[in-house]
Formats: sequence, structure tokens, C-alpha cells
Amino acid sequence: MMGNRWFCSSPNREPYCPGDEGCAGHIKAAPTSHIVGMDVSIGPLRRQRCAWCGHLLVDEDLSRMSWPLNPDGTDPGPPGLWPIGAVLAVDGPVQYVVDEDDWPESEIYPGEKRLPDGCCARLDPYVTQ
Repeated sequence: MMGNRWFCSSPNREPYCPGDEGCAGHIKAAPTSHIVGMDVSIGPLRRQRCAWCGHLLVDEDLSRMSWPLNPDGTDPGPPGLWPIGAVLAVDGPVQYVVDEDDWPESEIYPGEKRLPDGCCARLDPYVTQ
């Protein structure tokens, strides 16, 4: 299930804002989610973007990465990427795949799921240009 974070926009906030209990400038922000697109690898560089809005999801330089060898000493290759077509929640530095079972029910088509709130495909197209 997608979590929520709190952001304080109060100009008089303390170094640590107490949370949703007392601060007038507190707003609740749900994570944004994106539809994972295909990955592109050129030499040691590898990128993966949102298929809908183009948001950068993965930007890696494999020449600057290391990973452990298999027990038999063979190279397992670089770490995997996100599955193409999955809905990926981006909550600050945390990214995770949103399981289709966690998608909300459609109000228009009973028994069907709809994209989660905050998904770039549900936003106004002007926002995602």
C-alpha cells in the first residue's frame, strides 16, 4: 500500500515539525507513481524512464558500480531494472512497485481497478510536459 509523507510549509516551523497534530502549515503528500518504460543501455550507461511522462527512474553508470560474484566465481551481471509496464511509486528516495491488488476500485466500472491517485497518467497533461 502506498504510504504518505508530511511536509511543513509554515514559515515559523521549528527545526523538527511535530507532525499532523498541531502545525498549521502541514500538508499531506502522497507519493507520485509512474508507469515504467523500457530501459536504454549505451556502453556502461543505463537509464529507465516513465513511459507516460518521461520522469527519470533509473540513471546508472555501471563503470562506477560493483556487485558480488556468484558462489562459483562467475559474474552475475549488473543489478536488475524495474519491470516494464509496472506502476512504480516514487516517495522521495524510495521507489517500489505498486501491486495491482493495491490499486483503488473504479467508480465508473464496478469490479475493475483504476490507476492509483498521484499516478502521472491521471494528472493534467500540462503538468507532465
